[in-house]
Amino acid sequence: GNAGANDPTKPFTRHGFQYKLPYNLRMDGKYDYFDVYALKSAPLTPVREVTIDGVDAIEFTQVVGPINLHKTLQKGLKDPKGKLSAIDDISLKTTRFTLPANLWDPSKSSAVTTYDAYYYTERTIVASTTTGRILKERERSQNFVATDDKSAAAYIANGGMDKGFKDPTVTLLSMDAVSSPDTVADAVAREKSEATRLVVLKVVAALAGIAGIALIVGGWVLIVRRRKAEQAAIDAITYDDPSLSDDVAAAPFAE
Repeated sequence: GNAGANDPTKPFTRHGFQYKLPYNLRMDGKYDYFDVYALKSAPLTPVREVTIDGVDAIEFTQVVGPINLHKTLQKGLKDPKGKLSAIDDISLKTTRFTLPANLWDPSKSSAVTTYDAYYYTERTIVASTTTGRILKERERSQNFVATDDKSAAAYIANGGMDKGFKDPTVTLLSMDAVSSPDTVADAVAREKSEATRLVVLKVVAALAGIAGIALIVGGWVLIVRRRKAEQAAIDAITYDDPSLSDDVAAAPFAE
């Protein structure tokens, strides 16, 4: 069998947005976007207002990392008792390497050194201001190895992203993905359809509100008229029959 396949799901709380942003986006709004590899959220930075095929949108950027994948996964995979399943332990070993340093960098010695996998990404998101639907994305990300957080940060600061694409030495995985024209066109079409529905719903809601007020006013008018009619009927009975008068003395005594 597959060891760990039936392990209970680990407790997990996700903060921030993912897949879409909230309605009515603003340039001065604060939005955190969840990263599935870092297992945490990071703020989106608004860059500019744009228009894509007639749809008003805001372009955001986000930088995540460098994140130590070994430590992040180790924390995320442990159960409430702090233990790892057999399959999780195997997965975790793919993020730590103990090998001669010159295998990663020929300028290094052959000393056996422990390297951890790190993750870094630069993300661009263009989302509709009306619905928060993501219309277009670009993600430049890289997994690479480093001995510690300081060396990982130095690698990125010294142009590691470009080196990882052009002349990879410590790169495990690099990706520069952009939404295709067809994907953007489909997102825009869906956005326009949803925006139209929202306009219709707003009009219906406004008309329903007006109708509701009219019904309330009409109801009060009917109640007032009914009360007046009832009072008139009571007054008529009182005046026709002296026994119902408030003036008890005026009523005849029963024999």
